[in-house]
Amino acid sequence: MKKPTAIRNSKIILRLRMSLIRTGLQDSSLPGEKARGFFIAAIRETFEEAGILLGGKTTGNFVSFHDEKVLKRFNDYRHQLE
Repeated sequence: MKKPTAIRNSKIILRLRMSLIRTGLQDSSLPGEKARGFFIAAIRETFEEAGILLGGKTTGNFVSFHDEKVLKRFNDYRHQLE
């Protein structure tokens, strides 16, 4: 069974970004904290390209859209960005 295009494209994007990250992380002049920030940003951007929201609460739990109020709030945010 052929994988959906979005999944294939996401994997390609991730491979390219990881390659760039590895190259950047090998630069000894790049401070560790900055390198880690680039690494995390690349992963976050990859999920964004695939249309996946990774959101967490201060408790460490993921945001759940099972609660209608939460779903409405995030839909309102999304519509404001359009």
